[in-house]
Amino acid sequence: MPIAENFPEGLKPLGKISLDDGNFHIMWGPGKTTNADGSQVETLADADVVAAYAARGEEQVPLGVSGTMVAVDWDSCVADGACIEACPVQVFQWYRTEKDIPAKDVVG
Repeated sequence: MPIAENFPEGLKPLGKISLDDGNFHIMWGPGKTTNADGSQVETLADADVVAAYAARGEEQVPLGVSGTMVAVDWDSCVADGACIEACPVQVFQWYRTEKDIPAKDVVG
């Protein structure tokens, strides 16, 4: 699902996600449990995502949106890699392979 260009509207900065190379990007929130049409967000409705959280013993909570010029709505991301393959400038990467921490603890 594409993210709206005006995604920060109605959200506030929650903190920043620091990368190993010294760069960072902003985490916006609060996260959500339902979409604008009232349906459950993709991460809560996807059996594979729910199972992955359960397998790691992690609580599934609304995460919000991370990014500045390019962003990911983590409450809609089902980790299928589509954004990685589609991005023409290769700005996306598998985050957990770099830092193995729970998603809710990534800000800081």
